[in-house]
Amino acid sequence: MNEPRLRRVGPIITDPTTTPVPELARIRHPVADVISAAGDVKQRRADEDAVLVAALATDEVTALEQLYDRYSALVFSIALRVLHDHTLAEDVTQEVFLRLWRQPASFDPERGRFISWLSSVARNRSLDELRKLTRRRGAEDQTEEAVLDLPDESRGEDP
Repeated sequence: MNEPRLRRVGPIITDPTTTPVPELARIRHPVADVISAAGDVKQRRADEDAVLVAALATDEVTALEQLYDRYSALVFSIALRVLHDHTLAEDVTQEVFLRLWRQPASFDPERGRFISWLSSVARNRSLDELRKLTRRRGAEDQTEEAVLDLPDESRGEDP
């Protein structure tokens, strides 16, 4: 019962028996608590993701469902930002999760967090789709130019 009584002054806890100079160890900052809690949530989420990806290796559909529910909006938004096409972004999202289902071992938890890996896969797949579209449009333009360069048969020109 001989413990000193502490009194709270704002975020600072002081001991009335000593000088009222706040000690850094006794300061509780609410922002630091929030940052610490957010770090704990991120770590817990990363651990859950690693477990779910490991479950994919045993063909657990519920693991894929949980990962899809958790990250499909992120994958879609990345694809939409790159492609600027809603339908193509949906296709890329489907392909990314299909790849995850078929090749869950391509994610290595030792190399980083799942969300970072998935974001990279979504971005790379979107860029691949964009390159494919660019090549296809270029080939169509060349074909159209070749058709326009054909001799006009109505003028009686010989090829």
